[in-house]
Amino acid sequence: PTAAMAGEAAISPDAAAPGFSAGSVSAGGAGSSAGIGAAFGTGAAAGPDAGLNRKLIYKAQVSMGVEDYDKAETQLLDAVHLSGAYILQFSNHFDAKIKSANYVIKVPADGFSSFIEKLREVEKNLQIHMEGNDVTEEYVDLEARLQARKAAEARLLALMDKATGADDLVRFSAELAAVQEQIEQIKGRMRYIDQNVAYSTVNVRLYEIR
Repeated sequence: PTAAMAGEAAISPDAAAPGFSAGSVSAGGAGSSAGIGAAFGTGAAAGPDAGLNRKLIYKAQVSMGVEDYDKAETQLLDAVHLSGAYILQFSNHFDAKIKSANYVIKVPADGFSSFIEKLREVEKNLQIHMEGNDVTEEYVDLEARLQARKAAEARLLALMDKATGADDLVRFSAELAAVQEQIEQIKGRMRYIDQNVAYSTVNVRLYEIR
């Protein structure tokens, strides 16, 4: 097995932790996907309420050495299609010595573990590093900041309605523009989090063994 990255909490692939928050797990060889899914609260071992109302972002790094590159590539693309996933980035390299490709794949979060299982069907001895990031606290903070900024926006709009002098209108208008920019920035960050919570990221390196 490969080692978990420095500074991250290592989680045993066989530990069932449905309430998992943030951490990482690495594994290699066959037969460990079910345990990994349990550790991340995304497999069958997770209860129906596991991670309820939590904002969790999952990522995986997968390395797959295969003997039949073309067959494995077809199976990989089939797995992407069947999982409702999509390829965000792709690059490949072919020469006389090696065939290889790198994929960045976005996978529906509720199908994260099953997609890893499909990859293991392509190559049972794949090397994998998985990690999760609990962004619930950040998201709650963003929601509070958004409500505060919206309240400030409403106050400024009310003041503008009552303003009689040109100087006041200019000042309130400038303050309103700044508040509205902050609102859009907060909304943009929340959309980014929502998108990454809904779709996990799987980086796959596929290469031919000769």
